[in-house]
Amino acid sequence: MEQLLAIRNDICAPGQVRVNSAFLYTSGWFVVWVEGSDKAVDAALKRAADDKRNHHQKLLHRSRGPATLRERVIVATTQTPLRPTHFARWVMTLRDEGSRLEPLDIWNRLGAPCLIDPTRKPFERPEQQFAVVAADDHGPVDQLRKIGERFASPVIYQRFGLARSHSPDMGMAYVDVPTDRGAARVRVLTRRALAQASVRRSMPPVDALVLLVGTRPAPAIELTSSVADAVRGAAQPPRVWLVGPAGEPTEACARLLERCGVVPHIGPPDTTGHVDLAALLPVIGLVPRGNSVGPAGKRPDPQGPQGFLRSLSMSTRSRFA
Repeated sequence: MEQLLAIRNDICAPGQVRVNSAFLYTSGWFVVWVEGSDKAVDAALKRAADDKRNHHQKLLHRSRGPATLRERVIVATTQTPLRPTHFARWVMTLRDEGSRLEPLDIWNRLGAPCLIDPTRKPFERPEQQFAVVAADDHGPVDQLRKIGERFASPVIYQRFGLARSHSPDMGMAYVDVPTDRGAARVRVLTRRALAQASVRRSMPPVDALVLLVGTRPAPAIELTSSVADAVRGAAQPPRVWLVGPAGEPTEACARLLERCGVVPHIGPPDTTGHVDLAALLPVIGLVPRGNSVGPAGKRPDPQGPQGFLRSLSMSTRSRFA
């Protein structure tokens, strides 16, 4: 992540050719997504290909169409148990399909793979998406790990850095679990990450967004405002759940959401200060199937409409840390 942030700082420096770009490192592979003029995009991809740490750069997508990247640069890492050689087979599949997909879809499939069933078509999206964000801390990541252990599903960690030179990165984590409808994803993200529109746009639409209110009014109100902004800006608004102690500040958060046009669902009162995430999942509509994913779910050892030129390529990154 430090090297990606250094790339971010360099791009944000004065005098750089103006393109919007996103960089992802995962499973030994480096993803570059660039939007801008023909000349600027070609120059950016050449700089990436000329980096001595890159090998065998492969073009996954190139088209003309509406711009998707809103920030000048986004950098991200995804930590998975996939080996580079296993990931390479999925890259080849997406290389064949890339011309039929939108860049954002390719980015999400590569950066947030579903790993509970490696026999599935590579990078298929989970059928359901749930997000949990806490006001008091970074969220119940320890409980997310327990859910992953129960279903033999790895917890995937992601880090993001945005286009503000020398600003810190932020994180989220997710785990996929089996249901009768297919895979479902439970994502825990920080209050700071939720407040960033670019981070929200990098996520698929969620079915439910759970706000863990906590006991401190100021962080709870700040988080509620971010939730209201996220829901108002969503093409498919999710259900919003409030989980917190009876009375204030939970009721104040509910009133704020209602004033913003968001009708929240009130979850079971948090009487201990430690929300039981596994017990909460059925309440918000996620009903896991069984106690484990079974044998199939073991952990896995171009021209288009006129507009911005969009190009996305990948290469192995042999010494990228």
